[in-house]
Amino acid sequence: MIASPGIRGLVGYRSLSDYRAEKREVPSETDITAVRSIYNGSKMMLDVAKHWMDTCSATHPKCAVQLNTEFRAPTRLLDVAKFEHNRTARLVLSKDLEEDLRYLTLSYCWGGKSALMLKNSNIEELREGISLSMVPLTIAQAIEVTHRLGFRYLWVDSLCIIQDSPEDFSKELQLMGEIYRRAYFTIAASSATDCTQGLLHQKNSLQFFPCRISCVNSVEIFIQESASLPTPEDVRAMIIDEGPLNRRAWVVQERLLSMRTLHFGLNGLLFWECDTCEAFDGRPHGTIIQSRTWDADPKFAARTLLQTPRDLYNGLSSGDISLAAAERLRDPEYQGLASSAAITGIAARDFFFFWHILIMYYTRCNITKITDRLPGITGIMMEIQKASGFAIHDGIWHFDSHSCALELLWAVTSHHGKRIENRAPTWSWGAVDTSI
Repeated sequence: MIASPGIRGLVGYRSLSDYRAEKREVPSETDITAVRSIYNGSKMMLDVAKHWMDTCSATHPKCAVQLNTEFRAPTRLLDVAKFEHNRTARLVLSKDLEEDLRYLTLSYCWGGKSALMLKNSNIEELREGISLSMVPLTIAQAIEVTHRLGFRYLWVDSLCIIQDSPEDFSKELQLMGEIYRRAYFTIAASSATDCTQGLLHQKNSLQFFPCRISCVNSVEIFIQESASLPTPEDVRAMIIDEGPLNRRAWVVQERLLSMRTLHFGLNGLLFWECDTCEAFDGRPHGTIIQSRTWDADPKFAARTLLQTPRDLYNGLSSGDISLAAAERLRDPEYQGLASSAAITGIAARDFFFFWHILIMYYTRCNITKITDRLPGITGIMMEIQKASGFAIHDGIWHFDSHSCALELLWAVTSHHGKRIENRAPTWSWGAVDTSI
């Protein structure tokens, strides 16, 4: 129990109906301390998500979606324009849509087969309309969130890739990096273990907001589960680092390539992640991303490899790769330089250092079909290849004989792994089913 005359305006709601009974406006930028809602699907919470999104779009040059004249949008999208009218969406072809096309993507755990998937036999049916009652809860609520946030188009893999067509799967797999990197932002069901658990949940209000129970002699009495509110780092660990979604190998490239991500947690939390800042509904104005321990963070590593100017890669040779790169990158002075807001890329000689961070992270994630080990990271490999101009074969980069030899010095972390037959050459880490 907390007794304090200084806490004002932090009210705990005992139920969702209590919250809905009291109409509140979104606090202004100057007085937001915590979003006073226990439901991450409330108008208040989604209005704050819009605030994060609009702020990022207007003031974060690092987060600008990189437009590619050769890629407008995924082949197919879900049009959610009629959601409010009859709670349906429909499959559309992007080539038939307007030029200025903004779309969102969904990142989620399938957790088994989806109740409805796009197949050759139902393409025309889904173009007529998709009732939300036909799709898993996570997808249905992603369609709802897309509409409520003011967007019309959403990309969902199970409904936008023809699941019984190897040709279509292969074609769309080649576009995966572009699909997530060019999306306006990604909706992530970060705490859900399967597609039936949904995005929208209530939180335990006493964990985040003190509840006023009485006032005696001008002293306000509050009750709260913890004496301190969770920090952005605590919430990031709960939702992202320890969340089931980000332990899934296919999701690695979805998160690392997305310029902006709105994470939904089963505990009712809402967390924003972009290339410039992070925020959650307890402290919605965000925490500058440079405060992270960046040298072990796979998202920083991916962004460095993707954003390093092409001219820094030109003329790179294996002789530029220092054997002491890891130690140098852990030097506080070098860290300060590397994490500055103005950075566009670390010295090209550290290319392999960052790539190895990605691969070590990726190979520790779970994958249902071990034969998908290389396909699951194809999007990242293709995007880095475009940025650097380097060649990659079966997960091994090379631009001269020495660099190729350096890449072959990988080792497994466990002797219990097995070789994946007929999927990759024996010299590739993609040929084993254990972490490296």
